[in-house]
Amino acid sequence: AHVDPDEQRVLDEHMVSYEMSSSGKRHPLIAQVIELGKPRCVEDVDDVWLAKIAASPEQRAYLKARRLRSLLSAPLRARGRTLGALTLCCTDISGRRYSEDDLDLARDVAERIAFAIDNARLYTESQHAAAKVQRLLDAGVVGIVVADSGSILEANDAFLEMVGASRESLAEESLRWTALSPHEFDDLDARARVELNERGIWTPYEKELVHRDGSRIPVMIGGAI
Repeated sequence: AHVDPDEQRVLDEHMVSYEMSSSGKRHPLIAQVIELGKPRCVEDVDDVWLAKIAASPEQRAYLKARRLRSLLSAPLRARGRTLGALTLCCTDISGRRYSEDDLDLARDVAERIAFAIDNARLYTESQHAAAKVQRLLDAGVVGIVVADSGSILEANDAFLEMVGASRESLAEESLRWTALSPHEFDDLDARARVELNERGIWTPYEKELVHRDGSRIPVMIGGAI
């Protein structure tokens, strides 16, 4: 953000052209920071430096008009992924310059921002995944359950009909996976749980479930977390 609202408006309007060259490549300083994964400080922004990094005479004039004195850039990294770069600039209005002493602070701020961005991404992905699961539950094409430690927390109508259970039994938490699975499939189920913990999914396999009336229902079962 800039202390001058008019200057902030100009910066917002030209942000894309500042970050991207005319060939579609990243700004060279940002590209270097992202590639190396290390912050970089330019303590003195002069005409020689501007001529070196500007993608065009127009961009050079634009940058010079901003009266930049110094800048620093730090990678936005979270959970082993580089999301971009944080770039901070000092102009003549501020009366100060960045130095190598500011790199640690820039790195810390960039890390906090990166995790905030990545947390927002993970939240959005989890919401999309939940919506997909709900659509599957509502479709009733296959039997679907959500279980935890043997208790069935949620199930669609197709599954409840398959095993002869009711919504009431689901709401009362009296519907348990262990009661629906015959003991002769315990080894297969145990191997599936190991695979689930290791890979996040288990390979579908054939087994049987016990209907409320005592009959057996052959099923193909798969799972994921």
